[in-house]
Amino acid sequence: MKEDIVWQPFTLQFKQSYDGAYGYLDHCGDFVSRLRESFGFYATETILTGCSLELPEERMFLTANSNELSLNCEAPKDDRFFLDVAEFASKTAVEIFHPFEVFRNSLVLRVFKSEATLEKANDFSLSVFGNEYAELADTLSLQPSTKEIKIGFKSGSYEFDIQSQSVVLSVNGRNITVPQNRISKAQHAYVDKVREVTNKRVFEPGYGVMLTLELSEKEPPPTSLAAHLKLLRDYQQIVTSKTR
Repeated sequence: MKEDIVWQPFTLQFKQSYDGAYGYLDHCGDFVSRLRESFGFYATETILTGCSLELPEERMFLTANSNELSLNCEAPKDDRFFLDVAEFASKTAVEIFHPFEVFRNSLVLRVFKSEATLEKANDFSLSVFGNEYAELADTLSLQPSTKEIKIGFKSGSYEFDIQSQSVVLSVNGRNITVPQNRISKAQHAYVDKVREVTNKRVFEPGYGVMLTLELSEKEPPPTSLAAHLKLLRDYQQIVTSKTR
């Protein structure tokens, strides 16, 4: 009987690529304000070359500039909320940055299988998607130790990439130093939330295999993101069922 393999959600990312969204230079502050008003994001940096925002309790990080919008979520739990933020941020950016073209949307999902040692992670990496390497190993008279794969697929406006590799996870602590008597209530709340989330890490340092699935759509229609995410989730089920 095939052993059940538990893939834990690691990160989910949305990327939207622009041609000439120069309106960012004039309307970055408006964009940041709308994200704060609508979802409670905190601005961690707002400069001409790009802005960064964070929603600590959801482990969400958003960046934007005149070339790209990117939304990252660590250990995602709720596709609906992620989709709401992505759609709102995308719509707002297009509305006020006025790009000449939105030429690509990408959704990147990373799932992780934990192992006790690096050796076990490497052993599992050899089993993912079969053992076609075995014949080559016999020919070379060498013992396989680890396998990293990357496969690309294409159909119409969609491109789908799969990558599998054994990894070592490291978790860096966050040091926060602020003048406690000279910051706003919102800044106090941000610091407290970051500290709380940092103390509840989902993944501890260790070893495992990372499976990265990226589904990109060229020249995406404005309302296609929900279908895009559903298709990625469907592909996730198909791909992970093939691992052994």
